[in-house]
Amino acid sequence: MNAGWTGSMWDYFGSVTDLTNYLTKDEVNAIDLPIVNSILYGGKKATVSDIIGINTMLANSEPVVEARLSDNLVLDEVISIPAGKKMTLDLGGNKLSGYSTLVNCVGGDIVLKNGEIESNGRPVLVSEGTITLDGADITSVSDVAVSAVGANSKVVMNSGKVKAQESGILVTTGAALELNGGEIECFDNCPIQGNGTVKDGIDMGHIDVVMNGGKLVAHIQSPGYTACGVYMPNSGKFVMNGGEIISEGAGLVMRAGEVELNGGSIIANGASGVKGKVGDSKVTIGPYAVVYDESAKYPGVANGDFKLTIEKDMVLRGTDGDINTLLSAGATANIVDNRA
Repeated sequence: MNAGWTGSMWDYFGSVTDLTNYLTKDEVNAIDLPIVNSILYGGKKATVSDIIGINTMLANSEPVVEARLSDNLVLDEVISIPAGKKMTLDLGGNKLSGYSTLVNCVGGDIVLKNGEIESNGRPVLVSEGTITLDGADITSVSDVAVSAVGANSKVVMNSGKVKAQESGILVTTGAALELNGGEIECFDNCPIQGNGTVKDGIDMGHIDVVMNGGKLVAHIQSPGYTACGVYMPNSGKFVMNGGEIISEGAGLVMRAGEVELNGGSIIANGASGVKGKVGDSKVTIGPYAVVYDESAKYPGVANGDFKLTIEKDMVLRGTDGDINTLLSAGATANIVDNRA
């Protein structure tokens, strides 16, 4: 109790507090963070500020969870989405950053929305499961932004922007891509890229790419090469139902597989007569909307149909022409053009 002297008497402040029932410092245990985290992140939805919160939610018993990031987060480890788990990662308008892969889908599903993910390497990867981009901006400063590898892997892009120094979205080895909206921009290679490798028992073809909407923008910086909007070098299939492709070089280059162009537009606006390489072929290509290149002799040609179909609603416009057909000696083109 406190008291003050008035000049003639003590004036007492407050009342006596009995402390006998209070815990002493020797009677209080240290906080058990794993137990606290299991309580905070054990449900279906939580706000997280670090990788511990995200990983705890991924490990809890709920099959479907939503984590909302409360601030910018720099990672030195990977967010891995396991089989049987579906997570929505709401970035909350914040930025997730690091130096290599930041999100890896290894069997589960993840929805990325409302913020930025940026890495110097390959920030987003799916080897099994599905990654859905719903308003998240994915950037690779020096490499590929999004990679889909394997027959059970898929990327669905509804909105947002993918931006990369190399390819925007790389699709290989039976993986699938569904592009419904948003924008993909790259400064080398292609916004959407396949891989033509068939070697030593490895076939990186059989991909399935459908473009229903969205925008692809292709630039080029490497000397001797040309820009390319979509690169289809293997035994898979590319279907374009809508959207637009704008390239400083060629719009779409196919060297194997099947391509169906049903709607939308492909604009190749590079300088007339300027040619460059695409991929690892020595064949040089100019600013055509579509290049049908059998002459490169990619191994995927032997593993399935090699066919280009163009429907009447498709818009093709290239500086040097709509379609450039490159054939080896004795070969014939399998092109069905229904625009006429």
